[in-house]
Amino acid sequence: MTAILFQATCPSCGARVPFRSAASVMAVCEYCQSTVLREADQVKDQGKMSAVLEDFSPLQIGASGVDQGVGFALVGRIQLQYSDGMWNEWYLLFADGSNGWLSDGSGQYILTRSVGVVPTAPRFEQLSVNKPVFYKTRDFRVTDLRTAQCTGGQGELPFVVGQGWQARVADLRKDQQFLTLDYSEGRTQPEGFAGRAVSLPELHMQLLRDTDQISSSSGNIKGSLQSLECPNCGSPVPYVFGVAEHLVCPACRAEVAIAGDTATVLAKHKELTTLKTALQLGDQGKIAGLDYVLIGIAQMEEVGDADESSLWTEYLLYSTSAGFLWLVDEGASDWQKVTVLNEIPEEKSGYVLWKNERWNLEWRYQGRVMYAVGAFNWRIKIGDTNNIRDYQRGKQTLTAEQNHQEITWSHSEPIAGSIVRTWFGKKQPKPAHPQAKSATKKTQAATPSIDVAHGLIFKWMAGILWLLNLPLILFGSGSLVLTLIATFILWVIAKVSEQKQQEA
Repeated sequence: MTAILFQATCPSCGARVPFRSAASVMAVCEYCQSTVLREADQVKDQGKMSAVLEDFSPLQIGASGVDQGVGFALVGRIQLQYSDGMWNEWYLLFADGSNGWLSDGSGQYILTRSVGVVPTAPRFEQLSVNKPVFYKTRDFRVTDLRTAQCTGGQGELPFVVGQGWQARVADLRKDQQFLTLDYSEGRTQPEGFAGRAVSLPELHMQLLRDTDQISSSSGNIKGSLQSLECPNCGSPVPYVFGVAEHLVCPACRAEVAIAGDTATVLAKHKELTTLKTALQLGDQGKIAGLDYVLIGIAQMEEVGDADESSLWTEYLLYSTSAGFLWLVDEGASDWQKVTVLNEIPEEKSGYVLWKNERWNLEWRYQGRVMYAVGAFNWRIKIGDTNNIRDYQRGKQTLTAEQNHQEITWSHSEPIAGSIVRTWFGKKQPKPAHPQAKSATKKTQAATPSIDVAHGLIFKWMAGILWLLNLPLILFGSGSLVLTLIATFILWVIAKVSEQKQQEA
C-alpha cells in the first residue's frame, strides 16, 4: 500500500480523504461520494459523484502489482459508458512517483502511461477506424473511436471529473504496442498514453477481490449461470452473471441492458422464427481442459449475396478462468474455433504479417446480424453490419471485422464436428442450415449438388432405356407404353432417393 502524502477532511461529512499521489487534484469521499477538490493545501466540495456500478471486476482500490520491475497501486478509477457498453479506467501510482492507467473492459486489460501532448496527431473528427497515424516514426492503426460519458468515480484522480463528464478517445495499435489519444475537454491536440495489452498474472497483482468478496457485494458469483426475468415479456433469460452487459430475450427478441440489479429494455424487434441450432443456450462443454458455458447465439448472413444459403451461426462461450471464446458453425459439419487477438497483424497490400508469417487476403464481404439470442459483452443489434476481410494461411484464417467505431481481429482454426460433439456431449448435432455456405469459402464446391446429381442419374438411365427400346418400337417389336411406364418409374425412384438424401 502506498503512503499517504496528504490527508484532507471531507467538507461534506467530515470523513478522512487520503491523497497518495502528488499529481492527484481530486478525490471521491468513500463515505458520502462528495467530490473533494485539492488546491494547494485547501480542499473544496465540488458536489456529489455517482457511485461506480458493481461490474464484478477483480480489481479494487488498494490492489497492487509490478510493471517492468516497478511496483504500483490502484488509487482511483472512473467508469465510462458508451452506446454499446462500458469500461473502467483505473488510476495507478507507481513506486517511483510516476502514474499511469489500467483500462479494464470485457476481461481485457491495457496498461498505459502518459507521453504528453501529441501535436502531430490529426483532429478527432479527422480520424477513422483503421486509418494510419504516425507516432515516433511508426504507423499505428486506429482500432477504436469512442465518445463516452463518465457515470461514476472512486478514489483520487489527476483531473477534475464529475457526473456527465465526456471522454473523446481514440485507441490505436501497432503489433503489441498500444496508444490512446485523449481529446477530452475540447482538446484539438490530444494527450497521448502509450502502453500494451497485459494480463493480471503478468502484473503479479495482489489484493484482488476474491470470489467471496465479489459474491457478497453483488449477491451472486461472477461467472455463474443465472436467469433474469425479461422486463418486456417476463420470459426467463439465461445469462452469465457479471459477464454479460446486454441480453436478447429468446422469447420476444427485446434488447435488454443490465446495470447492477436493474434490467432495462433498449429496443424491441419483431418476433423471429426460432432458429434451430446445433448448440443451445446454457450448454456446457470442456475445451482444452477448461469449462465453458454457451451464453450467446447469433446468426449472420453475407450481405448482397443472392444465395440464401450464405449463412453461418456464431456461438459465444465463456470460461471463468479463460474468458471468451467463439465457435462458428458454417454448416455441413464445418466448424471454426475463434479467439479475439490482442496483437493485431501488420497490414500490407493484399496480405498481412502476423507472428512473422504471411497471410494472404482471400475474401472481402459484409456480414449482417440476422438473429441474436442470449447474453453478450456488448450491445448486439439485429441489422448490425460489419465489413469483413479474411486472410488465410493453410487452413487457418485471420479475420478483420470493421465498422465506423472499431476494428477487431480474430484467429480461427477448423474443428471437426465430431470434436464439437465430444466437447458438449452431443450425440448428433444437426447444422443450423444444412446447405449453409462458409463465410470464408466463397467459391462453389467442385461436386454437383444433390438436385443436379440425381437429375443426371435419371437422364443417364432414361437415355439408356430409350436407346435400347427405340429401335424395337420403330420395327414393331417393342412397346411404347411400357417404355413410357419404365421412364416414369425411374423418375419416381430418383425423386424418392433425392428426398431421402435431403432428410439425412
